Amino acid sequence: FDISSRTVPPEALTLRRPLILSRYGGLGSHRYPIGFSGDTISDWTHLGMLPFITSTASNSGFGWWSHDVGGFMNGNGDGELYTRWIQYSVFSPIVRMHAHKNQFEERRPWKYGIREREICKRAFEMRREFGPYIYAGNWKYYLESVPFVMPVYYRYPRSKESYICCNQYFFG
Repeated sequence: FDISSRTVPPEALTLRRPLILSRYGGLGSHRYPIGFSGDTISDWTHLGMLPFITSTASNSGFGWWSHDVGGFMNGNGDGELYTRWIQYSVFSPIVRMHAHKNQFEERRPWKYGIREREICKRAFEMRREFGPYIYAGNWKYYLESVPFVMPVYYRYPRSKESYICCNQYFFG
């Protein structure tokens, strides 16, 4: 924060709502920046873990959470895995496509086949339609500290079932 507070003129902060993408994970790092799940492996196992990781990030104050859409490393060019990851990312607070430089970790939808490209296009169109909803939810998180994405047990703390629904969460 110290570096960014010296490089951004104070008057600019009153005109915009800045957001910081941070890699630091120590005390206080959850206050304003977007957190992320780390450099994930491009495989079905890691994609399967993301709903749990995304929802429970709010337990430590990270309501603005992201992940490397498509995985970050060790990819094999699996078009279906990529499109499923894109579809999942529609329901993530932040969509961030990021990967290691490798020929099998392509993150541009048009570099896949027609079927994958069309699925991704529909997913991105849906995400665009959610834009105002997501923006309002994240603004509410800023004002009221109510995370936009939260585990089921936040709303149903007395329900035993809400603690075993690890891959389900509220989106807004």
